[in-house]
Amino acid sequence: MKSNPLKILLTTDLLIAGAYGLILSIFPLFLMDTMAGATLFTVSLAQSLFLLSKINFHWIAANYIKHHHVLDRARGGLLTGAIIISLVPALYLTVSDMTLILLIQIFLGLGMGILQASWKILSHEDIKKTDWPTLQNNHRHTTIFVMAMTAALGGFTAYNYGYCALMYLMTGIGLLAVLLSAVLIMKSPAKS
Repeated sequence: MKSNPLKILLTTDLLIAGAYGLILSIFPLFLMDTMAGATLFTVSLAQSLFLLSKINFHWIAANYIKHHHVLDRARGGLLTGAIIISLVPALYLTVSDMTLILLIQIFLGLGMGILQASWKILSHEDIKKTDWPTLQNNHRHTTIFVMAMTAALGGFTAYNYGYCALMYLMTGIGLLAVLLSAVLIMKSPAKS
């Protein structure tokens, strides 16, 4: 591992992946059990809206970040994305209608898009280009492993302790990612 900022970036990304790995395997069940108006179509629509908003906001954020004060914007984007993502499980708990879930999924896509665009720029900045493919490959495998393990943990938590406990766990892990993002901003000098 090259540096502390890179370790913080990788850990932040793994925390976010782990938090959302907790609900991946049971998200449709969660919606069907807790939301008025949840059908197979609306659950699928919620996932579709998340993915569409994520890719579009990623593109917008990447273009915005690269325009001016690149590193400062990327650090701010990392923190902003982590905050948005951390709020989503709490929002899931406060609504009981699928229409609002659809809006929350767009909000989640916003956070993921900003976070991923920022993460990519910051991680490129901190390593040599020759190390990038190896890092990206290893990180991708580690992320998938973390999500697989937390998917089982999420099902166990929801089954034994309920959806509220699962959402609190997701929020707590997300807040750790927010904290690490803030540490990265404080440790990094302002650059453009």
